Amino acid sequence: MSANEISNSNPDNGENNRLSEKDMRIEAFLQYTDALDHLSVSDDKPSDLKSAIKCFRVAADLGCPAAQFNLGVCYHMGAGVKQNLKMAVRLFRKAAEQGVPEAQYFLGDCYYLGEGVKKNKAKAIELYLRAAERGNMEAKWALEGEDLDERQ
Repeated sequence: MSANEISNSNPDNGENNRLSEKDMRIEAFLQYTDALDHLSVSDDKPSDLKSAIKCFRVAADLGCPAAQFNLGVCYHMGAGVKQNLKMAVRLFRKAAEQGVPEAQYFLGDCYYLGEGVKKNKAKAIELYLRAAERGNMEAKWALEGEDLDERQ
């Protein structure tokens, strides 16, 4: 179900069938937690990546930054979807703009390596700095130069 389908799914709202911002945040959270549930593995149920991606997609469309980041990782790695680095960058950017340090780090890597975007070391370092300020250890290590040479 897309965000538009969700926003128009309640006919009792009269002329304005859109969900309130609060309801959209709640729905995004529910979709995100459903996605995590589909990824969890137990003795009686295997992981279901396809269902998780569907839930991540709905939650991402509703603005959930964690879902945007996780869906970006799926596109970056080609996990459950066809690899699409440009889509991964778009999703990382959306999550990074909302302050997700992992997304800032991953987006920095994309700029550093030229994956889905033109190489831009200055932009990569700017993103690593933002992520490091929010406690992302990989970004801190990248800034210390411990693994910058290994990435090339």
